[in-house]
Amino acid sequence: MAPDKDYKTITTIIYVTGDSPTERKDDLRACLSHATNHTGETWLTEPSLTKNTDNAAQAIENETPGNSVTIEEVDWHAPINQLLICHDKTTTKNGLNGMMQGATKSNQPYSLIVVHPDELIDRAHGADRIQQLVGSAVDVHLAEAGMIITSDTAIEGATKRALTTLSDAMHPSHDHDSDATYAWSGGRPPLGFDVKDGRLVETDEYDRICTVLQQVRDSETSKRRAAKRLGCSRGTIINALEDRPSMYGLA
Repeated sequence: MAPDKDYKTITTIIYVTGDSPTERKDDLRACLSHATNHTGETWLTEPSLTKNTDNAAQAIENETPGNSVTIEEVDWHAPINQLLICHDKTTTKNGLNGMMQGATKSNQPYSLIVVHPDELIDRAHGADRIQQLVGSAVDVHLAEAGMIITSDTAIEGATKRALTTLSDAMHPSHDHDSDATYAWSGGRPPLGFDVKDGRLVETDEYDRICTVLQQVRDSETSKRRAAKRLGCSRGTIINALEDRPSMYGLA
């Protein structure tokens, strides 16, 4: 940052991840719109939210995943507002880890905005990241659901049930206890599976696929958007939900 500028303290952080620039930009738009309406970043409407979304998307695509970028308002009046964006591709966690370290070790309160809770929740950690954030003076905002988990909230009871509804990354490990579940007779394997030695095995994307499918089932996202996020056809989403729900912990 230029030393001759007078900046306001950053109070809003956005974390996005995605498989493609289009998906990351869609998530950025949702998060920036939420920031405008819910965390006081009204400067994002000048000159327009679309322009600031374009600038933010270009900034993260020009930066290595895992690194953070800062966007700022047009320099009309000092001090200048800023917003920090941390980003990853789906297969990286450097941006997430860096965001967690910075947000939880600072003595300053933040508002953290993500699109979905599964950006923060996975089977290994459950809701521990969210608990750590809200225990460190961070308000966690889930932009698509319009849900805000305020600092010092205990992630239990109704709050935990709401998060569980939004993201099945917290569901217990499923058990495939029959040969028929794993056996595969040929053809293209189902979404989220590969074939090994004549049996179906989960891919690294399986947990994420389960999360997206549950969001479709619970009417939290559309089949079209789910297909776009997972890089498949709408028909594949329908087949997974209607023909094989038990394979994704949805039965």
